[in-house]
Amino acid sequence: MLARKYGTSPDQVVSMTSRVERLAEEDGLQPYHVSDNRIGNTGPAHELLAYATEQGRHPEAWQTMFRAYFGQQRSIFERSSLLDIAADIGFDPDGAAEALESRRFRDRVVEDQEQAHALGARGVPFYVIDRTYGIAGAQSVEVIGQVLDGAWAAAGGTATS
Repeated sequence: MLARKYGTSPDQVVSMTSRVERLAEEDGLQPYHVSDNRIGNTGPAHELLAYATEQGRHPEAWQTMFRAYFGQQRSIFERSSLLDIAADIGFDPDGAAEALESRRFRDRVVEDQEQAHALGARGVPFYVIDRTYGIAGAQSVEVIGQVLDGAWAAAGGTATS
């Protein structure tokens, strides 16, 4: 599926996913599954993450979602699995269910996708910093730090590294 999506060969996909797993291991993220993980529509997962932001639980929710998907190879595509993840975060079950069923965060997710695309996103991961800077692909901690330092300096702060 990834070879078709990105117009590459299966061997190139193996090389790309192996690189991501190697970078994760170098940064102490283990286990970190990419090549043999499930795939599907992540829209509802992003809607749950938008709900988490509204609840003031953004960082914790992202960590839990990443750990569930990449570390534990749990599905993040079905309502029932997302509600299990919401419980892991400590959300009120009714509130999380309502957020998913109502789709009230869908427009926000679509807007974020459009902004990322305008910044050059053509795949994942893609990080948007200060709604201005984009980081494409799995990058080292050093590269991400350099981009964050540049964004901070551009905003009038002082670089930290």
